[in-house]
Amino acid sequence: MSLTAGGKSVKQILELVHSDVFGPLKVPSLGKSMYHISFIDYFSMNTWIYFLQKEFEVFDSFKEFKALVEN
Repeated sequence: MSLTAGGKSVKQILELVHSDVFGPLKVPSLGKSMYHISFIDYFSMNTWIYFLQKEFEVFDSFKEFKALVEN
């Protein structure tokens, strides 16, 4: 199967991943998170969301996501 995202043909899992950081939120989550980051795989449409207390945790979340999907 081949999907198209922004004019690019996506042919395999994790070939094209969209990421977005949202925050700061006006009201923190129950775990005191003020931000969240999402990763969306365009081929499978799987979505991963990480909740962050501080914005500087974005890169650590990316490294955690990358390690998860590479296994």
